[in-house]
Amino acid sequence: MSWLDYGLKTSYNKSRTAIVILFLLFVLMFANPFINFDVTIHGNVTSTNKLLSPNKSYNVCSIYTGWYMDNTTTPLLKLNQSRYLLPILKNGPNNQLSGLRDAVYLCIKLNRTLVLPKFYKHRTDTDPGLEVNQAHRIDIRHFRKLISFVTYDEFRLRCHGNINAVFRVRNVSITRYRSYEDRIHMKILQDKHNLRPDVIEYPVNPQLMKKRILSLEPRLDVVKRYYGSEIPCAIYAEPFGNIQFNHYAVEGEEPKVINTTDDPRLYTQIVRFTKPPPHVADITSSFIYDVIKSDYVTVHWRYDKSDWMSSCNNQRANANRMKLCDKIRSITPDDVSDGIIRGIDDVINRCNCNVIHNVYIASPPSQYPLMTKLQQILHNRHNVTMHYGKHLHDYILHNFGQCSWLRQNFNDILSTIEMQLCINSKVFYRATASSWSNNVVMLRQRQLFDRPFLSLIKNL
Repeated sequence: MSWLDYGLKTSYNKSRTAIVILFLLFVLMFANPFINFDVTIHGNVTSTNKLLSPNKSYNVCSIYTGWYMDNTTTPLLKLNQSRYLLPILKNGPNNQLSGLRDAVYLCIKLNRTLVLPKFYKHRTDTDPGLEVNQAHRIDIRHFRKLISFVTYDEFRLRCHGNINAVFRVRNVSITRYRSYEDRIHMKILQDKHNLRPDVIEYPVNPQLMKKRILSLEPRLDVVKRYYGSEIPCAIYAEPFGNIQFNHYAVEGEEPKVINTTDDPRLYTQIVRFTKPPPHVADITSSFIYDVIKSDYVTVHWRYDKSDWMSSCNNQRANANRMKLCDKIRSITPDDVSDGIIRGIDDVINRCNCNVIHNVYIASPPSQYPLMTKLQQILHNRHNVTMHYGKHLHDYILHNFGQCSWLRQNFNDILSTIEMQLCINSKVFYRATASSWSNNVVMLRQRQLFDRPFLSLIKNL
C-alpha cells in the first residue's frame, strides 16, 4: 500500500493534505524552468571553491535543462519568429561550438530565429550515447540573454516537418541529405535520389560554389549575397569557421545594448554569451582551490596519433601539416619539459611575478603515458608540480561522482573543465592548429604571454 493509499484511509483531513501537496509539487515542476527533468538532482555538495568562496555549499548536480520553458528572459536581440535557422553541427565539440557561433552570427544578420542545435560527442569518446545535452556545452541561461531561440520540437511544428532551404558551406550530396533527415527527423528529399522541388540550395549562384569550402567575409552585403532568403525553414549545413572573423578579446562589463553593425565586436559578444555552463565553472574552481592552490600555467598538448595526427598518418594532410607532424614526431619528453620551464621562467622574468610551481597540461587520454613521464621529470629536476587529466578525472569522481549525468558524459565534461582551467590560468600556451585552443584563447582576457607552446621548444 502506498503512502497516499494509507493517507486516504486514515481521515478526510489527511486526504485533503495529500492532494494539496501533490498539487503544489505539480505546480513547482511545470512552472519552474530551473527544475531539471532530465537529471536526477541529489543533495547539496559542499565544496571549497575559491571563486564561489571557500566552503560555500551549492548544488552542482543540478543543471539547467528547463530552458525550453523559460519565458522570463528578454534577449538583447529578439529575432524574427517567422523565419528560422537550424545549424547541423559536425566534427568534435569545439568545431561544433564554432559552428554554433557562426550560425548565431547569420541569424542576427539575416534576422532569423535560431533553432538550438544538437551537440554530439567526439568520435573518439568511449562514453555511451552519441548526443550531449546542450546544458553541458554552454550556459543556456546566459545565452538566452543574447538572442531568442526555439527548440527542435517547436521548429518541426512550425515548419510542419519540412525543410525548405539549405544554406551550404560546400556542396552537399544526397547521401548527406539523407543523414540530415535521420538526424533531425524532418523532410528534405522527395525520394532516395532527389531533393523536394520546393527546397532551394543557397548560394543559388553556381559561381559562388566553385570553392570546395566557402569562406565569407563578415559583412551584411556578403552574407545576403550568399544566404539572402525569405524562406522560413532553413538549415545551415555543417558550418565550421566559414565566416572569417578577426575577433577581439572578451573584456569589460556585459553589454546592455548590442551593436550589430560592428562585426568583429559582434562576434566577440557571441563568444561572451556562449561560455561554458555554471556547473563546469564550479567544478573547475573547486579543483583550483583544493588541488592547485596557487597561480599556475596551462599547456594544451593536442598531438595524439588517433585524432590530430591522423591526417598525416594517412597521408591526407597538406604539405605544411605534414612538415609540422614530422617535427612533432621528433619531440621527446625532455624537450617538452624544457619548453614548460622556459615558458614559466619567461613569465616570471617579464611580469615580475612570484615563482610559479604549478602547471596543468590538457591532453587527450591517449597522451597520459607521456604526461606521467613529464610529471616525473618536472618534479625531480625542477620542483614543479604538474597536473593533468588523470588527476582531474579522479578528483571529479571523488567529489562529484554522485551526479547522475556525469558518467554518461564524463569525457566530454572533463574536456570542457580542462578548457575552463586554461581560461582561468595565469598563462596559456596553446596548441597549434587546434579549435580547442582557439576557443580557450577567445574567452581569455588578452594576455601578453599567451602563445603557441611549440614556440618554446628549441630547434623545432
